[in-house]
Amino acid sequence: MDALKELFTTWIGLLSLGTIIGIFAIAGFLLRWVLKKIDESAPPAH
Repeated sequence: MDALKELFTTWIGLLSLGTIIGIFAIAGFLLRWVLKKIDESAPPAH
């Protein structure tokens, strides 16, 4: 529980939390982009 307290109260914890959130945001963007590109490159259905 001390780790959670440090994550939300210290400047380094908040910086780490921001980094983690940023990584998830970038991953979500890349996932949507890759799925869109896969859909665009699929051959047309007959």
